[in-house]
Amino acid sequence: MISLAVVVSWLSFSAGHHHNNHSSTSSQSTTLSSAKTSSSSSSVAASASSTSNPTSIGSWSSAKDKQLSSFMSSWQTKMSQTYTGTYDGNEPNFYGIAFPAAFSNANAQGHFVFDNTQEDVTWDPTNQSQADLKVLAVAVGHRNDAATALILYFFAVKNGQPVVYVSQTTNGPQVYFQKTDNADLQNGFAKLYNK
Repeated sequence: MISLAVVVSWLSFSAGHHHNNHSSTSSQSTTLSSAKTSSSSSSVAASASSTSNPTSIGSWSSAKDKQLSSFMSSWQTKMSQTYTGTYDGNEPNFYGIAFPAAFSNANAQGHFVFDNTQEDVTWDPTNQSQADLKVLAVAVGHRNDAATALILYFFAVKNGQPVVYVSQTTNGPQVYFQKTDNADLQNGFAKLYNK
């Protein structure tokens, strides 16, 4: 199996970070202070019909992050999997690629492939940008019986529609994503997004 050293090198991480099929991934020292920015200071006008809900349809907030966290906790138990997510304030690590820091690394752009199309992606945890493809949250985990085989999820908005992308890429410089086949995960995210 080809080493992930190529992936690590294009992200310009320190030489001490590498992937080994027999060990867990190392934690990253890279931080992205802007990723910690709370959306609570955003002023989003609420419609008259949603006076009890501080968020509007299609918006994303720390409250929805908490709801996604709760949903993922239940879903991962059902799937016999374990995930670390940005929705819990964590920095998920996918074979040495730390999120959300990777989104701010210019070298990372051009290495994400969605449904066989190479695309730039924007980290947008408040869903405020006009980007065609933006990621609201990231989760990295594994099946409980395969601790070294990682799974990466992007909870994203593509052309205004909520979509969950999954990658299980294990080598090479590209990270390949496709829409998840898990209807429960897709529908759960879409329901939260459209609240």
